[in-house]
Amino acid sequence: MAKNKELQTIYQKIVVGFIFITIILILAILYFSFNKATITVIPKKEMAETDFVATVEASKTDKAIDTIQGEIWETTVEAKKQFNSSGVKVLSTNVTGQVTIINESVKSQDLIAKTRLLTTDNILFRTKKIVSVPAGGKVDVDVYADDSNLAMDVLPTKFTIPGLWSELQKKIYGVSYEKFSGVKKETKVISDQDINNARNSLAEELVGGAVDDFKNKLGEKSDSLTFAKIVQNLNYSVDAKPDDSKDNFNINLKLKVGLTVFNQDELLALASEKLKYSLPDDRELADITMNQFKYSIKSYDIATMRAAIDVHLEGTAVVKEDNSIFDKNKLVGLTKDQIVAYFRNFDIIESVETSFSPFWVYKVPNLKDHIILRIKK
Repeated sequence: MAKNKELQTIYQKIVVGFIFITIILILAILYFSFNKATITVIPKKEMAETDFVATVEASKTDKAIDTIQGEIWETTVEAKKQFNSSGVKVLSTNVTGQVTIINESVKSQDLIAKTRLLTTDNILFRTKKIVSVPAGGKVDVDVYADDSNLAMDVLPTKFTIPGLWSELQKKIYGVSYEKFSGVKKETKVISDQDINNARNSLAEELVGGAVDDFKNKLGEKSDSLTFAKIVQNLNYSVDAKPDDSKDNFNINLKLKVGLTVFNQDELLALASEKLKYSLPDDRELADITMNQFKYSIKSYDIATMRAAIDVHLEGTAVVKEDNSIFDKNKLVGLTKDQIVAYFRNFDIIESVETSFSPFWVYKVPNLKDHIILRIKK
């Protein structure tokens, strides 16, 4: 009987041990089955750009490199147009006043009409009539500005009389005691900006008309196409010059306008491919910068119906996902801080974020399929 109880105790221990081992195995299976690490890496974006010459042809062949299909057109436009001046000049006419002629010499002095009187600022006035200034005396005389367009007031000042010899000028001179003023008036004046703005405006009008004519020739399909233009000045004349006092002026302009029309999306696709090919082998294009997509006609040939287009495109590039720094084997067993430290070694990485689950996991699992690595571009 005692022997049976001993066997029963042994069996119970075996069962308990088996259950314990089973629980441990189940927990281990759960641990390795559900633990995972999610690592989100944000690569640093680098500027990329490309410049190349594309060809636009009326009849594109499949073998043509850097070529898109389009049409070329040339026309000559001319016009004469009147423009208004915007500048204003203030004129002061009939600047007059009264000067007291003082004679400190021992002899009288006669001054004829239109005798010159010069201010200390070198503004020239003339007397209106004949005067005789007695020795040791003084006489008032009306004067007027020699420059009928003088545009300033003249404050009280001293006048010399250039017609007298230099020693006598020290003894016979003039003095004004009140401000001289004239009647002010405004006159229109043509400025440099007026002429430049008028020329640009007329050129824009002529080129716009040429584009509209070409659109009419193309019909409805012009709505989906882009126009690039090159303009050559054939003749330009203006019937005025800067500072002329005129209310208006005329400009004559003759231009040769070369137009190339094509599908902008096709040119952008070509430029994007060129940008991709310009990148190093370990980089890929992240995005393009549309406001840095620029193009202009370099040259064109009506005879061959071909045009050369200068193209510029910018974008950003990032490291490729197959780069060796993203090898999961290098991340196994690392903690959050160690992951940050690892990626901090590479200038091409902007930042990294890591999360583990379940909550008790604090290292990257050994199983690579439990590592979720996301490259956020």
